[in-house]
This record gives sequence, structure tokens and C-alpha cells, in this order.
Amino acid sequence: LKIFHNGSNSFIREQGTGDLKIQATSLSIEAGSGEEFITATANGSVDLYHNDVKKFETTSDGATVTGDLTLTSTADNGPVLNLISDDPSDVADFGTEGSIVFKAENDASQVVEYANIKLLTDDVSDGTEDGRIRCMVSKAGTITDVFDITSTKIQIRQSLPLAWQNAGGSGVNTHLEVATPSSSRTITLPDATGTVLTTGNSDTPTT
Repeated sequence: LKIFHNGSNSFIREQGTGDLKIQATSLSIEAGSGEEFITATANGSVDLYHNDVKKFETTSDGATVTGDLTLTSTADNGPVLNLISDDPSDVADFGTEGSIVFKAENDASQVVEYANIKLLTDDVSDGTEDGRIRCMVSKAGTITDVFDITSTKIQIRQSLPLAWQNAGGSGVNTHLEVATPSSSRTITLPDATGTVLTTGNSDTPTT
């Protein structure tokens, strides 16, 4: 092990057999002014700082990033973010295996969940796996399903209508709603260009 100054910089250089180990119950690397760079605590967190403000902290569940996180890549298809659920003990059809949760404060300064995106494993059979993405938002304080994207369809949930806001710059909205059906229905649009007929208010088809 060598500790030396070469006239410009100071060095700690490990040149022997084995690793260089720094052992401590609590470790802090900081500037001469006391500004924190890195702190580490035995049986606890490892923290990284920017300008003396903690930005990254390891936790018992993983890690916490404070601020923005930017991913960059020089690969042709850009950066890839992999979210992997690695727990084979609870593999099941229609299981929830991942979530992205969006939280913010309400007017009582409480941090609440406003929306989330979930991964569901509709079919976990080897070779025929099917997945589902479920989007949910808070409605009157309760997280509610909005729509699912599955391998066979897009499902609108909770009888929500489709809405075109300010359609064509008209300043008004257009809603497409479904009456409560007595059984499952299929509506097929024809292979043609034209205007959909409606009954209007008089039960007489008009354009």
C-alpha cells in the first residue's frame, strides 16, 4: 500500500495481494469544509450527495433517489429501463408483478397516491405468456381502474365514456357512452367510409 503526493495530487494506491478494504462502523468522505460527498453506516444506508444535498440513499427495500433521474445511452435504440419481478414463489395468472406509483401532496400536506400503472401476468404458462398493463387514477380519494391494455383488447373499465375534449376546436366536448347491457355485446364497424347514423332525439336515424 502506498500513500504519496506526486507534486500535483495525493494518492492512496493498493499494489499488494488482495483488496483494499476500509473498515468502519460509520464512514464519511467529505470536503475540507465538511461538505458531504459519501456517507455509509454499518447495517444501514449508503448515501451520495450533490453540493452537500443527499440525492441517493440505499434502503432495506432498494434505494431512494431525490430529484430527477436521467438515463442516457449511445445504443441505436436508446436507453432501456428494465423492471424485473424476481420472485418465482408467487407466480400466478393475473398476478400483479410491478407498479409505477405517482404520489403528490394534497391540500392537507399529506402525500397521497394519485395514479399508478401496474403489470399483471394474465398467463404465466411457459411459451404462451400473456401480459396486461392496467392504468389507475384516484377518484374521490380512491384508486380506481381506468383502462387495461391486454394481448387481445383494450378494456375501458368502470363504465367510463370515451371523450373528445374541444373536438376539432369547437369548444365543446363529445362523449361516447355505453348503456348498461343485459349481456355481452359486440359492435362491428363496417369496412366502409362514411358517417355513422344516430337516432338523435326523435328515434329517427339522422346524419
